[in-house]
Amino acid sequence: MALCDTFRDRAEWTWDVPNRAFNVKSQLLEETLTDLNVLELRFNHPKDVITKTFTKPQEASTGADWEWWLTGPSNQWLGFRIQAKVIELRSSTYKHLHYKGKHSTSFQSDMLIQSALSNSPALVPLYCLYSFWDPQAVQSRWPCGTFSSNVKSYGCSLMSAFQVRKLRQSSYQNDINSLVSYMKPWQCLVCCQGYGAGDLPNRAWAYWGAQLRSADEVSIMNREVSDADDAFSNLVGRYREISPVDTPPEYVLRLMEGELIEPDRRT
Repeated sequence: MALCDTFRDRAEWTWDVPNRAFNVKSQLLEETLTDLNVLELRFNHPKDVITKTFTKPQEASTGADWEWWLTGPSNQWLGFRIQAKVIELRSSTYKHLHYKGKHSTSFQSDMLIQSALSNSPALVPLYCLYSFWDPQAVQSRWPCGTFSSNVKSYGCSLMSAFQVRKLRQSSYQNDINSLVSYMKPWQCLVCCQGYGAGDLPNRAWAYWGAQLRSADEVSIMNREVSDADDAFSNLVGRYREISPVDTPPEYVLRLMEGELIEPDRRT
């Protein structure tokens, strides 16, 4: 199965499952959806998308559920560090979008940004939102020039961690109507060729720059940075400089060789 087909199929499957669960008065956990989706990607595309899932202790320190490194014939690499959230259909909100652990001094979105951008090389910090909504009640603008509009493709949607942070600063917004304009079907990241040519990492980098990073630039430039945010704001430069690299982290190379190791806990 082609990479685009897998991403598209998993999104459509994910769209259907929360609604089926809701009909029997059940709420699926994001961990379940992540495990099944990551399994399919690993099984079908072990050489295109290198995936590292994080343990609970690692999630507590990185703010991430998993990490992707995309590669292709250019032998370049582009990394993404991702936190997943699932919609609560009863309230049409991502209830835990602005999560902060009981013993943590930082919100999960801030930890995700800091860990991703402090890594060497830096990764793009994103949220993956497992979603379902009534298309008659929620209006979305299709953001892909390669495929025709299909609302089920929003089953797995990507959104900038910077935008999540901005929504938290704007009254902790977490409802679908507040988020939908920032959400992009995850298939667009790996499939869309309307923003740049090249192989997978370069195609994904072009799409991210056009559809996800552009909104971040506005929010970064417009917000007022307090003294408490100084350390955070120093990472913005690294964020703007992200591009495909020639060599991924050592732990990614070792994962490719079949060694089950953990990323550096300092990242």
